[in-house]
Amino acid sequence: FTHIEAPISGRTGTISATIGNTVKANDVPLVTINQVQPIRVQAALPQRYLDVLREAMAAGVVPVLAMRTEGGDPAEGRLEYLDNAVDQSTGTFIARAVFENKDEHLWPGMLVTLVLTLGEEKAAVVIPEVAVQHGQSSQGKSGDYVFVIAGGKAAKRDVSIARVQDGEAVMLSGVQEGEQIAVDGMMSLKEGKAVSEKAAGVTGKKP
Repeated sequence: FTHIEAPISGRTGTISATIGNTVKANDVPLVTINQVQPIRVQAALPQRYLDVLREAMAAGVVPVLAMRTEGGDPAEGRLEYLDNAVDQSTGTFIARAVFENKDEHLWPGMLVTLVLTLGEEKAAVVIPEVAVQHGQSSQGKSGDYVFVIAGGKAAKRDVSIARVQDGEAVMLSGVQEGEQIAVDGMMSLKEGKAVSEKAAGVTGKKP
């Protein structure tokens, strides 16, 4: 008895009503339509990246790559939105990127890895991500820290991180080139505790 037009263009899912069914407003949805061109990808990022992302967006377009877990060429897009609050329970904020997705390489509900390009650094101190701890810093505030090993003892050191990628943390401050950093047994470490160096595991590969 009526003609219903979709409010958006996109891919339709399974139709939940057939000919002869009685339907009414605010009842069971007739069908779900997902927009795929363009498509948006959302991620929760640690709050330490908030300032640098805001600065990058103010300076111009922030390129974003979206890579599917099973591989293939990444989709190219741009960062378009940062949420207006940090989730206090997780210490993260929502960032959203948009992709033209003309080849429909990205699909609604898909899990992808996002790579944001904020700039290029000529040189930086890099440490294993596992060495970075988050909690109460030496100043009594919440933040990131590491345990630096000097003279056979552990020293808690506040650090500032630029970003984390491929298991490595790029440092802004707190760690100098050549310093030894604890990467194991952090749960038992504390300020001034004596530590011993453990030999790296043998892979069995020929040099």
